[in-house]
Amino acid sequence: MKAFIPAILMCVSLITAAPAPAAFAQGRARVRRTTTTPPRTAAAQTPSCRTSQLSLPGADVGAKINACDAALGADGVRGVIHVDTGGSISTYVNLSRGRTLWFHKGTYTCDAPYTRETAFQAEFGLIRYRDDVTIKGDGWETIIAEPLPTNRPTVFAPYVSSVRTEGSYFHGVTRNVTIRDLQIKGRQTAASNGTYSTIEIGNSHNVLVENVFLNQTTGNGITAGGSSGVSSLDGCGEGRIERECASRVVMRNNRLFQVQNQGLNVVNGREVSIVNNVIKDHNRISGSNGTGIDIESNVGYDRLQAIRIEGNMLDYTNSPQIFAGNGIAVQASGQADYGPVSVTGNTLIGNVLTPTAVGHMVFGIFLGGGTKRVTVANNTIRRTANSGITAYGSHHVIRDNDLTSVGGGGNIAITLYGTTDSTISGNKVRIDPSAPVASDLIGEMPNSGANRNVIVGNVANTPPRVLGAASRVSAHRTWTSVAGRP
Repeated sequence: MKAFIPAILMCVSLITAAPAPAAFAQGRARVRRTTTTPPRTAAAQTPSCRTSQLSLPGADVGAKINACDAALGADGVRGVIHVDTGGSISTYVNLSRGRTLWFHKGTYTCDAPYTRETAFQAEFGLIRYRDDVTIKGDGWETIIAEPLPTNRPTVFAPYVSSVRTEGSYFHGVTRNVTIRDLQIKGRQTAASNGTYSTIEIGNSHNVLVENVFLNQTTGNGITAGGSSGVSSLDGCGEGRIERECASRVVMRNNRLFQVQNQGLNVVNGREVSIVNNVIKDHNRISGSNGTGIDIESNVGYDRLQAIRIEGNMLDYTNSPQIFAGNGIAVQASGQADYGPVSVTGNTLIGNVLTPTAVGHMVFGIFLGGGTKRVTVANNTIRRTANSGITAYGSHHVIRDNDLTSVGGGGNIAITLYGTTDSTISGNKVRIDPSAPVASDLIGEMPNSGANRNVIVGNVANTPPRVLGAASRVSAHRTWTSVAGRP
């Protein structure tokens, strides 16, 4: 390796001033065009290295990325690594702090085999990042093929989540990371066991994952949060010694097509936003049927606080699986300080509205036992196999949702199962004549302990059902009374 360092350094100096390729315009994104380029000063130039210009033999793109990383200097020095040849990533990539890894148009295959490198390191991610790192492509024409079937399916992960830094724990907080503008293509054929994700955010702070296309990938899609078993200073972003968690994470404008198992996930986090993503035809392989968007901790001291799920489209119409999984699930593990969580303005479609269409989406929105302070508002839910909204827990607000042909077969439209101290208001529930096997009942379930709920101002032809002694119904209307029709 040392024999090539002079050539690598020469490469860096030659291409420092080279203009970056034009960005790929994806979807509605626009490329800003200018007629003149302002002059660069030496101080403003960011060092860069192009893998195609390295004097390094062999076709291993991973080894060339690592060589560029070394050539750019010490950890923490900002620099750009341009990868523009396509090819095989056969060596695990370890990015230093401050780097930008830019994959240009082409196909890159993750071919590194799975082995334990030492007793203290396991290969959880093929490309590992540290603080202040950006990983990006030129749009969805930058294709990264997921690892081989003999390897774990994770493509991107924090370095600290891949290396044992203290005993048997993989822990530590990574900060200021962006992953954007590329496609990850699946090639594994067995169903995932739900342990590993294609993009692992781990206990990272200030993270943006944007405009990434997960195309038939096999693990969970994108997951925020890792183990909360270790405490550190600012471990959860509150400036004190505390258990580590993901904090200030945004998953935005991503597309997931036939992703196997869970789609977008939070297992331990605060201030996490999942907004304006598209999840299409979820799950493709028999053996695991995960949820499209899943908020689910592992232990009671994991954080689930200030979570926002907004403006997402989940459409399971053409899923290869008859029952492809739930739409959005919000769950808990006994946290004393839970929430708030908001689930607002999402569209959930289980199938078309025809008499024989099976609702590929099992439950639309599911609030599990122990959840508190969840707002479910202004969502559109259509043709689910079971209830459109199911709520356990307490102190929820379920309002102004529009449900069409959900439930049926003994499942009601909005199910309150042991729910307490919650308000269900302004919801519109209808049964479309084209999909008549359904329910429009809003109700508390018998012998569940549901009580102290207020069901007010909803519209459905079937009157709501309350069973708790302190629950009440008021201002209910039918479709006829509002001069509308189901």
